[in-house]
Amino acid sequence: MSDALTEFGDDPPLDPEMADAIRRAEEIASELGHGPLKEPWDPLVVRSRYAAERRWWNEDPPPLAEIRDATVPGPWGDIPVRLFRPDGTGDLPVIVYFHGGGWVVGDLDTHFRATSCLAAASGMAVLAVDYRMAPEVKYPAPLDDCVAVVRHVADNGASMGLDPGRLAVMGDSAGASLSIGTSLFLRDAGGSPVRSQVLVYGSYDKLADTPSRRRYGDGRYGLAADEMKWYGAQYLRDQHDATDPLVSALLANLAGLPPSHVYAAELDPLVDESVLLDKALRAAGVPGDCHVYPGTVHGFINATRVVKAARDMIDRAAAAIRQDLT
Repeated sequence: MSDALTEFGDDPPLDPEMADAIRRAEEIASELGHGPLKEPWDPLVVRSRYAAERRWWNEDPPPLAEIRDATVPGPWGDIPVRLFRPDGTGDLPVIVYFHGGGWVVGDLDTHFRATSCLAAASGMAVLAVDYRMAPEVKYPAPLDDCVAVVRHVADNGASMGLDPGRLAVMGDSAGASLSIGTSLFLRDAGGSPVRSQVLVYGSYDKLADTPSRRRYGDGRYGLAADEMKWYGAQYLRDQHDATDPLVSALLANLAGLPPSHVYAAELDPLVDESVLLDKALRAAGVPGDCHVYPGTVHGFINATRVVKAARDMIDRAAAAIRQDLT
């Protein structure tokens, strides 16, 4: 894809492995007896279905020296985390990872293989965060949890076998929004410990009306406009929250953020927001890069069992973070 916004015409072709992954996802849903959801959607049902449909995709992760569940203190109680270590000795650099799922679904298990692959590819520790989710809690509670975990690692990382001086954040989809929101919050608080961030097909303007949202919002490649509207309604307290720069990063002053790497899926309603964010970051003097993966769809980081592009993206993220933290 060029650096221009989405142009109308024939759709770019699906990556053949991505097409295989879509078929496999449909087979899994059918095997589980999951038909179309009837409105109004129940968040608990959506969450349960997503968790069940993700299990096959998380099998056969790469071997690691250690995988350990723990908690860190948060503003309203302990926050579950999962530590992935490719090496059992020494204080490792750490990537704090925030999973996607529209702030409503997803957990430490739904992204297990992706975070395992990230630890193996980077040679760094990965700390996955099970932040509180909507609609049980609304914004800013999930962001508060993410900030709390990063601050805890910065202050106490050595006790966890982590090097707090070499800390990055990364997230996909809603997790990408939480990642850049965390970086913005900590920058404004002064003395941010974040030295690198990777943002994977995030939503960076809740009120956006981009060409890609209009072109792909019918859901033919998975994510649909009505889903995005529903997820946003679960997460935000009101429309005013949609204009908060910590929610919609394209409305923020981006100067002074750490090196930022923006990755996106070509056939995604959100792809234009990634392109716009990359342009805004570079205009603000933030180093980094942007890569749009041809023929891929929203959520493809979780298809590492089938899609080489997903593994390549994780390798690219690992290399970028290593360079930033060296």
